[in-house]
Amino acid sequence: MEVVGLEREPPFAARLPLLDDQLAYWTVLDAGFRRIPIVDDYLFALARSGRSENTIKAYARDIAIFLRWCGSRRRQWMDAASLDDFQAFLLVDPGRHSGRPRQDSTINRLLTAVRGLLRFCVETGHLPRGALGRLYRITDNRFLPAEARRERPVTEERLTPQHQLPVPLQFEPPEVIADVEFVGMLTAARSNRDRLLLAVLHDCGLRVGEALGLRRGDVHFFLDSQHLGCDFEGAHLHVRRRRNVNGAVAKSRRPRVVPAPTEVVQWYGLYLLERDRVREARESAFLFVNFAPPAGEPMRHRNVWELVRRLARSAGIPAAVTPHTLRHCFGTTLADAETAIDTIAELMGHASIRSTMVYLHPSRARRRAAVEHMAAVREKTRAGQ
Repeated sequence: MEVVGLEREPPFAARLPLLDDQLAYWTVLDAGFRRIPIVDDYLFALARSGRSENTIKAYARDIAIFLRWCGSRRRQWMDAASLDDFQAFLLVDPGRHSGRPRQDSTINRLLTAVRGLLRFCVETGHLPRGALGRLYRITDNRFLPAEARRERPVTEERLTPQHQLPVPLQFEPPEVIADVEFVGMLTAARSNRDRLLLAVLHDCGLRVGEALGLRRGDVHFFLDSQHLGCDFEGAHLHVRRRRNVNGAVAKSRRPRVVPAPTEVVQWYGLYLLERDRVREARESAFLFVNFAPPAGEPMRHRNVWELVRRLARSAGIPAAVTPHTLRHCFGTTLADAETAIDTIAELMGHASIRSTMVYLHPSRARRRAAVEHMAAVREKTRAGQ
């Protein structure tokens, strides 16, 4: 059992095993290190629904903050009315690490986690249905124009959160590293497994949970994969959402195919030679496995985060680099190559185009190129007059 938050007052967020299938999920423990029944049921349900371990970890930590606040104010946490005062507290509380008030987006995340818990209490009968009115503005489509209701003639109930701060859409460019810095990380890597993992994140744009969930059967590095029952041409990876013993979960429920560049295929071939020397690794169905004890078991999130941080330091990269930084490099490179936004969204597995818009931010280089292109067109036009 991995426990976090011991430097704070209880309750704590803790990582516990799912005994039936050897997965793990995050829950909240009280001062006596006991599970809090309804909270545990809610977080367990999230794990069962296929939410990623990192999502459940964030929810557990946010709910623990709410429960600590309720305890300090002697409030009953299973009271939807408490959310009004909790939101007011979050607006002035300096947060856990910084001395500054929390950002509005962070407050919304905390409120979302607590609101989900209280709604779960309504759905399971621990709170009356009337409590939803303290959490949501409940409306329906009865008063919409007939044209708007034509496709959905049945009256539908709509729930709009009562507690949510307005956050303007801001598409700040993501933090990325230069190609030469990435090459430095590849050079610093000690094994072809690590180089392949870096390349899958950087050159294929996979999330770390998607990469660690890959099986050998998901790797189709052939010109023609019809003998595998796959009609997608060229080298590619199949990203599928499944339950994995290492807690890795693909974020999107929809499977996708991601083409693999030549460099990834080459690192894969070298990795297989390396992997075949370790019997436990050779026999594993997972793509990325441990060579040292526990040999053959799939790598976990924390292994990859530590690996990326160590290689970034070895490469002399001053900025903080995470696995998601490498994924951002992939999306940014696609945008710089003027790839259509729908293609970028498909390759990255975005459910909403809004997630892809961050890569279309007009960087300095793009703005300069646009002005120079305009000047060249204008000069050509004037010359032709």
